[in-house]
Amino acid sequence: KADESAINSLKRIRGEFRYIGKLFEQNQNQKVQLQKSKQKAEESDRLKTAFLTNLSHEIRTPMNAILGFSELLDSNKISKDEEIEYRKIINESGKNLVSIIDDLVEMSKIDANQVEISQSNFNLEDCVEQVVHEIKKTIPKNNELEIKIEKSRNTIVKNITTDKEKLVKILTNLISNAVKF
Repeated sequence: KADESAINSLKRIRGEFRYIGKLFEQNQNQKVQLQKSKQKAEESDRLKTAFLTNLSHEIRTPMNAILGFSELLDSNKISKDEEIEYRKIINESGKNLVSIIDDLVEMSKIDANQVEISQSNFNLEDCVEQVVHEIKKTIPKNNELEIKIEKSRNTIVKNITTDKEKLVKILTNLISNAVKF
């Protein structure tokens, strides 16, 4: 407050003191901007740290499954059915790991403003039904979970224009998370 008052006093004086007052004011504004930038950078750093912590956990889970079940396959004491099951788990864990890495690459592209949008026109209902159909295949048979699609009778929009691949990924993640949790 005292600095602000002194700066305002200098700015009211004619001549060089007015110029000095304006320089002090610019300096104060730059300090405020630097402080805001510093806070944003610190917050960004905290978010990236949290993201990397979560990511390392997400990567470890399928990697541990791959390594663990690969070791079990080396055992001579497993049945043919167990071997088939272990290979399925390894395969699914590998796909899960690739998906996580793809998500990481996509997030890096977003961070670097390198995301490419590929728009196309398609039927939204068909797209949602396809996503749900694919997710239903991943739900174990003994699970009592049921996924239903409720269609509005007053559907106005049938076809939309957007990036279908990204929309499918968003819908898949949302529904898969709902199934998991």
